[in-house]
Amino acid sequence: MTDGTTLPDTWTWTTLADVGRWAGGGTPSKNNPAFWTTGTIPWVSPKDMKVERISDSEDHITSEAVASSATSLLDAGAVLVVTRSGILRHSLPVAITSVPVTLNQDLKGMLPFPGIDATYVAWAMRAFEQDILHTCTKTGTTVQSIETFKLLAFPVPLPPLPEQHRIVAAIEEQFTRLDAAVASLERARANLKRYRAAVLAAACSGRLVPTEAALARAEGREYESSAESLYRIPNDRGSQNDKRPQPVVCNTCASSHFSTAWVPTTLGALSALVTSGSRGWAAHYSEEGALFIRAHDIKTDSLRLETAAHVDLSGVTEGKRTRVQQCDILVTITGANVTKTALVRQALPESYVSQHVGLIRLFSPSFAPYLHLWIINPAHGRAKLERDAYGAGKPGLNLDSLRDLPVELPPLAEQHRIVAEVERRLSIVDEMEASVAASLARAERLRQAVLRKAFAGELVPQDPTDEPAAVLLERIRAERASTPTYTTRAGRRKTNVKEPQRALF
Repeated sequence: MTDGTTLPDTWTWTTLADVGRWAGGGTPSKNNPAFWTTGTIPWVSPKDMKVERISDSEDHITSEAVASSATSLLDAGAVLVVTRSGILRHSLPVAITSVPVTLNQDLKGMLPFPGIDATYVAWAMRAFEQDILHTCTKTGTTVQSIETFKLLAFPVPLPPLPEQHRIVAAIEEQFTRLDAAVASLERARANLKRYRAAVLAAACSGRLVPTEAALARAEGREYESSAESLYRIPNDRGSQNDKRPQPVVCNTCASSHFSTAWVPTTLGALSALVTSGSRGWAAHYSEEGALFIRAHDIKTDSLRLETAAHVDLSGVTEGKRTRVQQCDILVTITGANVTKTALVRQALPESYVSQHVGLIRLFSPSFAPYLHLWIINPAHGRAKLERDAYGAGKPGLNLDSLRDLPVELPPLAEQHRIVAEVERRLSIVDEMEASVAASLARAERLRQAVLRKAFAGELVPQDPTDEPAAVLLERIRAERASTPTYTTRAGRRKTNVKEPQRALF
């Protein structure tokens, strides 16, 4: 912005209104299919504004549609900006047209005056994106929108035309290198994600560590199968009945080729309790008290309590049935994060779960770390739960889907080795992912630094022989005063006539 910013001597401040002629858009009648079905003229809407260069659009209209509506036909080289869309809460999409286009009513377009580089203006609007959103956004509306008069009054620094060209070339050269680096980092991140999934798949398929049977044979000793472990391990959860979990053969697992020491069973057969949080917790929210674990707190497949809520359950009894214990497994059962799962690794202060979280309490806490890996495994538990999730808008899982989840359980000693090896490998992945994320953040900071330097006159050298921007602006104003020009709805140029107000702002 202009306050406190010193520009080079050949630069000047101007406004977006002074760099070109602005026009709005409109929607031809949907009641006339002929306007749309045979159209060849791109009709740009916010959904097309995901690229920096607009060469086509999803929708097209006819020249008759242009003549019969409030839309504007803009030549190639126009600057387009979204002025009404939910995306304006955080971003300001800006693009340059490579072909003549028309606009819908949620965009504005600008054809630059002679002496103004359209691409320079587009980069300036991107550089000042957050300032524009902060100062020009209309308040009190359900959909975010930009007030046109504020947008056109927004100040931008203007260098001489040759320097505009040099700035654009320098930005695009540096951003090309940055884009290549970012693409490489994104590939690395995708590879790490695939490696993480591969580690989990191998872990729960008997391929990550030597099986207990193989080790026992090599060492000449007997070993305990997982089925035997199920009968031997005492019921240390204090269930009302003292039944041990029975090995249950599940048909979906029967064709696997895992070690014979692995037993096919279900999550329910291993659980003393499968339930979900009670409804009506909102009345008990408080600034302090017991922790209240919501789906948001387990969306990373781990328990993160930095933003956990609190509840005051004084005098309340029903909700206390879902008090969380160490080694419980928590599963998101409704909402966008459905199937996300966390293991309660440490004892917590008094804590409860919301109605959107399922709570699984095993007969033996010793099985919990391995079963957590099984549930989050994209090749096993998660794949099955995602298939079971119902409802497109707000997917959900019922508790029977959790109880009936097929599980192949290794012997306990093998579970411990699997979990340890997974944690070793994924800790390395976590470090690498953190390094990639830090590098991506540095790339974004560098991108912003390039833009700041560009529009402060520090990115490219000034040439004292360039025509000063103030002189350029005076010449543009003089030419406009002597030969008024505007763009009609049909895209034709008119001169020496009164300009129609519907095409201008």
